[in-house]
Amino acid sequence: MPRTSRRLTFSAPGHQARGRILDAAKARDTSELWSVIDPNCLQRSSRMRVQMPTKSAPSSTQSRTGLLVRVLLLGAGLGLTAFLGDYVAGDTGQFLTVVFSGAAWGCCALVAGYFAVAWTRAAVTGAAALVVATLVYYTLILVISRRWQGGVTEDGGSADLAGLASIARATAFWLAASICGGALLGVLGHLARTGDTFLSALCAGTGWALLAGQGLYLLLFAPGWLIADMFGHFLFFSAVFNVVLASVVVCTLYARRAARRSWPVVAAAAFGVSVVSVALWGVVEGVRTSAL
Repeated sequence: MPRTSRRLTFSAPGHQARGRILDAAKARDTSELWSVIDPNCLQRSSRMRVQMPTKSAPSSTQSRTGLLVRVLLLGAGLGLTAFLGDYVAGDTGQFLTVVFSGAAWGCCALVAGYFAVAWTRAAVTGAAALVVATLVYYTLILVISRRWQGGVTEDGGSADLAGLASIARATAFWLAASICGGALLGVLGHLARTGDTFLSALCAGTGWALLAGQGLYLLLFAPGWLIADMFGHFLFFSAVFNVVLASVVVCTLYARRAARRSWPVVAAAAFGVSVVSVALWGVVEGVRTSAL
């Protein structure tokens, strides 16, 4: 009996097509296989692939825009509230002045950096939040309260130009402080969340020392509360509130850290850096009272 070939041949047109399919399948020629089944199949498949909707991920531009909006709102709210503390009379104004003092400004930068995705973005957001707050604060002073206006010189002339110069110097000084301090606090907040055990604890303690520095300086070197008047009480309460606010914010953020924590390192870093922080606030207070 003669040996039959494995290749199948058919006489009818349909059988011929089936033979071509088998040949194309054996040769793994997909183009030939598709052309035998339906010459227009490839075109319809390509059209279907083009028309199918795709689920795209959020673009980096959208995320950056959302971050920018949040930073602008945070800074604008901080600057507006700090201005209201100066503008509103009575107990309400004093309360706002105490709440939104130096520690509150630093906490905004620390929180903004804590939730940033990278340390570079943490530095930018921390500095940007304080820069916006500073610009809003002094712009409102310049336009609404106008406390630079109405002064009189010794010879009876107008002191408006001197008042404007004082506002300009204060704005430039606090803008520089906002850029440097905001970037530093933003990075510290970010590393307190993402760093290793020792680094995160070190950054958390350093952040507390910088935030509580103004309050510690007032408690140690400003004996205003020893005088039995309202200003002394206000100064003492402001200093205590700075220390308490820094403690609550730093401990809350550090406790949210998912990785391992080291509270003894936090305490040691806070104690050690507090010495430097108090000295820095002494320089700041000296510049503020003499040159601004």
